[in-house]
Amino acid sequence: MATMKIDIAIANNTVVCSPVSGHVRGHEGDDISWESNHKFSLFFALLTGRGEQNWPFTGSPAKVSEVTRFKGTLARSDENSPPAYKYTVVIDGFPPLDPIIIVEK
Repeated sequence: MATMKIDIAIANNTVVCSPVSGHVRGHEGDDISWESNHKFSLFFALLTGRGEQNWPFTGSPAKVSEVTRFKGTLARSDENSPPAYKYTVVIDGFPPLDPIIIVEK
């Protein structure tokens, strides 16, 4: 099981994530953590084009709002849905950023 850390920052009045612009490829059981010096919110949706809200982590869905740190463990992807999720990083006063998470089988 791997642990991936995504740093969230503000650069040139824009929300930025690193490494690789916040895009993640992981497997069931991998941990992903987000950290920032700014309070942020995260929203997750299946990458189907329909914006269906979905929770890619183990445990019950949680509201990730106005935090400086969040960590989740990737769950097994649904066999009937694409194993890709768009997540949106929101920091008040800045345009949102929406990288993706792909859960490999």
